[in-house]
Amino acid sequence: MVSQSQAVRRSSRVPGPYVAAALRSNSREVRGGNTAAVLKPLRSLQDWAHERPDDLAVAGPELELSAGELWDTALRILAWIREAGVSTQETVGAAVPPSLHPAFLVALLARGGIGSLVNSQAEVGLDVPLQRLITVDGNGMKHPADVLLTFDDSAIGRLAQVDTSTVDIASPAADDICWFIYSSGTTGAPKAVMRTVAAVEALAAPRRLRLARGAYASLQPGTVAGSMSAFLAAITARRPHLAAGTTEENLGMLRDRAIEIAEGSPFQLDRLLTVARRSGDRLPALQELHSAGAPLSSGLASALADWFGVRVYDGYGSSETGFVAARRADVPEAPERGGVVEDGVDVEIVDDDHEPVPAGEDGRVRLRTASMGVGYFGAPDLGEHKGFHGGWFYPGDLGRLIDGELVIIGREDDLMNVGGRKIMPHRVEEIVLEQPGVREAVACAVVDKLGIRQLAIAIVGEPINDPVKFAQKLRQPLGGILPSLIMRMDAIPRSENGKPQRSRVIDILQEQLNRPSNIL
Repeated sequence: MVSQSQAVRRSSRVPGPYVAAALRSNSREVRGGNTAAVLKPLRSLQDWAHERPDDLAVAGPELELSAGELWDTALRILAWIREAGVSTQETVGAAVPPSLHPAFLVALLARGGIGSLVNSQAEVGLDVPLQRLITVDGNGMKHPADVLLTFDDSAIGRLAQVDTSTVDIASPAADDICWFIYSSGTTGAPKAVMRTVAAVEALAAPRRLRLARGAYASLQPGTVAGSMSAFLAAITARRPHLAAGTTEENLGMLRDRAIEIAEGSPFQLDRLLTVARRSGDRLPALQELHSAGAPLSSGLASALADWFGVRVYDGYGSSETGFVAARRADVPEAPERGGVVEDGVDVEIVDDDHEPVPAGEDGRVRLRTASMGVGYFGAPDLGEHKGFHGGWFYPGDLGRLIDGELVIIGREDDLMNVGGRKIMPHRVEEIVLEQPGVREAVACAVVDKLGIRQLAIAIVGEPINDPVKFAQKLRQPLGGILPSLIMRMDAIPRSENGKPQRSRVIDILQEQLNRPSNIL
C-alpha cells in the first residue's frame, strides 16, 4: 500500500563523469528493445541508435551520450524499473538530475503506463498524481520502501549489469494517457496536466522540428513542456539535444557550440545577459533569442538585442497546450504579447457564454492544439472560464484577435482594481523596471486592515534612499495610482523555470503591508 501523501526531500546531484562511466554500455553494440516503439519520437531514436549508434544524441555539462548509448541506457532503466516490480498501473515520476532527464524520459515512455519528470519536492500517494517516485540520492538517504524507489549511486552502477536482451517496449493506443507535465504553479499549486500518446507525439511540432534541425538550444529544465518538446523534436530530427545547466554553463555551451537560436524564460535570459556582460561574451554565432514561459518586458528585449545583436521573440503558450503564438519583441512599438498564431493552433476570443466575439473585441482566450492535455489529475473545479472545457483550454487570459493575430491583455486573475482604476501587473512592472537600480519587480494588489485593495510592489535591486520620492515618480506613469508598499527583497520567489510565484509574493507583501519598518 502506498501511503497517502509524503513529501520528498531534495536529492543531490550525481557527478557527471561517474554517471557517464556507469550508464554507458561496455559494448558499442546496441542491444535490446525487441519490439518497435509506438511513439514516433521513440521509434526515430530506436532506428537512429541501430543505424548510426555513434552520432551524438545528448550533450550537457555533466554527460554526453551517443544515440546508441542513449537508447541502451533507457532500456537499462526500463529493465530496472520492471525488475523492481513497478506495475504499469502505477504512475511513476523521476526526480533525477538534469543529466538523466533524457534517458529517464525515454525509459518511462517506453515502459507503458503513465510517467513524468518532476522536481524532488513532488508528493507521492494515492490522492496525488504520483504513486511511485524514483529519486537519485548520493548521500545514502533512506526512504520508506512502500513510497519510493531509491535510485542511488549503487543502483546506477548496477545498471551496467542489467540484461536488456529481452526488454519489450510497450504498445499504447493513441488515446492512452501516458504522461504528466506539471504546470508552473505561478498562481498556486502546480497542477498535473494529463497527456495522451498522440498529444506527446505532437509536442515535436513542426516549429520544434524546424528549430531542432538548426544550431538550437533550450535553456529550460527538463521537467517543463518546452524542454520536453525540444528533446522529442531533436531525437525525431536525429540532432543532438543540448541539455541546460547553470547560467555560466549555458553561456559556455552557446559559445562553444556556435548556437544560432536559443530559448529560455525571461528570467533565464536575463541571467544569461548578466553573465555575458560580466565576461564580455557577445556570442557572435547567435542570431535569435526566444522567450517563453512568462511575458518578456520591452526593456529586457531591447537589452538582449543590443548586447548580442540578435532578433528577440516573445512566445505565448502554456504547459497545458504547448506553443501557441510568437511576436517580435525587440522592435520599436512592438505589438502586445501574443503575436502570430502557429499553424494548426485554434484560437478563439469568447464572451462569458462561450460565444465568439467579433474580431477586434476583447474577451476570454480559449485554445486548442494537437499537443494539448486532456485535463488535470483529479479534475479540480476551476470554474467554467478556466481549465479544460468542451475540447478547449481556457488559460484565464483576456485578449483579442486583430487581423488574425492574437493580442494578450493579461490574466483575468491578475487584473488589479486599485482605487477604482484597473491595471495589469506587467504594466506596473515594466514601469518599475525602468527606474535606475531596479533589476526585478513583481506588482500585486493586497488588502490592508480596512479591507481596501492597495498596490504593492516587490523589487530586487539597490537600496532606495527616498521611498516617498520613488513612489511619487511612479504615480504619473501609473495613471495616478500611488503604490502603498514597495518592498526590497533579496530574491523574488520563482518556479523551476524562473517564473515569479505570485501567490507567494502576495503572501509576503500582505504580511509586510502594515510593517513600515521592514519596507525598503
